[in-house]
Amino acid sequence: MAFSNSRARIYINGRFLTQSTTGVQRYAHETLKAIDALLDHNSTTRWTVLAPKGTVPKARWTHIAFVTVGFLAGHAWEQFELPFYASDGWLLTLSGAPSLFHSKHLFSIPDTAIYDMPRGYTFLYRAYYRILWRLCTKRAKAIFTFTEYSRNHIAMIFSNTSERIHVTSCGADHSSLMVARDESRDDTNTEERPYVLAVSSLAPNKNFGIIMKLSEILDDSNLRIVVVGNSNPKVFGKSGVSSSRIDWCGYVSDEELGQLYRHAACFIFPSFYEGFGLPPIEAMSYRCPVIASNAASIPEVCGDAALYFNPQSVEELKSQILRVLHEPGLSYDLRRRGEQQARKYTWRQVAQTILNSIASLTRKRDWT
Repeated sequence: MAFSNSRARIYINGRFLTQSTTGVQRYAHETLKAIDALLDHNSTTRWTVLAPKGTVPKARWTHIAFVTVGFLAGHAWEQFELPFYASDGWLLTLSGAPSLFHSKHLFSIPDTAIYDMPRGYTFLYRAYYRILWRLCTKRAKAIFTFTEYSRNHIAMIFSNTSERIHVTSCGADHSSLMVARDESRDDTNTEERPYVLAVSSLAPNKNFGIIMKLSEILDDSNLRIVVVGNSNPKVFGKSGVSSSRIDWCGYVSDEELGQLYRHAACFIFPSFYEGFGLPPIEAMSYRCPVIASNAASIPEVCGDAALYFNPQSVEELKSQILRVLHEPGLSYDLRRRGEQQARKYTWRQVAQTILNSIASLTRKRDWT
């Protein structure tokens, strides 16, 4: 089926606008904002966000329309109503599930954690996405992912997809986190008690149990551990470890997070598995020294701008923290290299990769 006019219609799955902002929703919000900034009124494509009824977008776009459609919500809206309203164009899903009933679909697979770390997901969640991805990757016009690590895993799991997978990366320059970034950083910690910072959810792959172990063996009683995230006792209560050294911050605003990055002695990222891992790049953008796990895609993302440790070894993590605290030259070098590394990751670059992929497809008239 060809389009009825010369401007190809691109519809964006707007279900992410109904969800709280975590990693994949951040990717969708910032990528859409960057795409809008790159479009102009003379574009050969017409862009529209389709969202469930009652959705209120957090942002307005100049070149992208916004429409609420249908009567359903959640997965039912995404699978049954969305493809109907997007039937005369392409459907782009930046965050969420691909639609089984849309033949001109471009969508993101951020990682293959449901295969690589299955214990972090319920049986129903794993089954739902495994079935959808298996069916939808067969006819997807393009698949977007964040790293070469994930690209290789996707290609191994789903045959004949390699040439259709595009690595978009992620950005570290989201405006909501740049509030405090314009100030010059004082490279000496002005806190009475220095702290190391960790930011993440409590999913099993995040390996936050190692932070509880770290609190037991740190010799410097003056050093705090600040954790941004939910201190769910169901997760950490099993260890029976006192968390008196740990300051649980829970949810914080982006501005508050920026200040925590700015003044931390270092940032630790102990994950067993990541498809990208945005927090260490955010930390680097604030010239915060980063100590990261050497697992999965993390070394690819952080490059030579981080110190690495085995995520199974709390002693190795402790050793790297002490190096940063007691070697000023190393700390300065990590801040300098980290700032340079963070500059490689922009949402404009992500948006341009997606636009280039769409332009290539529309030039081929590849919408059958």
